[in-house]
Amino acid sequence: MHSERIQLLACNRELIKVILTGEPALAKHLGIRIPELWTEFGTEMYD
Repeated sequence: MHSERIQLLACNRELIKVILTGEPALAKHLGIRIPELWTEFGTEMYD
């Protein structure tokens, strides 16, 4: 699914590895800017 404001991506192994690397790596991988406090759930679930 894709629109001007949102794009849904399948979370595959490659993307999970990038997520676990950190927000700067994720932003670079996706070609986006990630705002501070981007998730209301926190990052504990990634630890």
